[in-house]
Amino acid sequence: MKDRKQSLIAIRPTIDTIVKSLNTKELEGFQNDILRPILKFQNDLLLHLFMDYAKQYKGVFFKLARQEQMDYIQQALITNQRFKSKVIGTVIGLFTIDDYSYYSLNLSALNKRIITMTIKRLQDQIHLLNNGLSVKVSR
Repeated sequence: MKDRKQSLIAIRPTIDTIVKSLNTKELEGFQNDILRPILKFQNDLLLHLFMDYAKQYKGVFFKLARQEQMDYIQQALITNQRFKSKVIGTVIGLFTIDDYSYYSLNLSALNKRIITMTIKRLQDQIHLLNNGLSVKVSR
């Protein structure tokens, strides 16, 4: 039986577009090696979390023009602490102990990266949000 660390690493998707260089800063390396695969793995859940968030606020999101929707996504993840914490927890829950140890030393910078990457990911898939996630949402 695999231990937790092996299981978590095994479920992380491989992202071929990441170019690794010897000059990569530690935070950027963590972002590319740990955060990106976890966000990709959690993509469907993140989309559904946002849909539920938007529905909580009377579906205003779905009545907005596209640029306003982009701004809404950004504001939701920057200003709503409960939603922001939920998204960060969705990522942290798939950290190994080693990942968490590094994360705890760089909490502020990595939380900012998680939120920024999630904003971009949701904005890039706005068409799925507008279609009510009726299209398969794996990315």
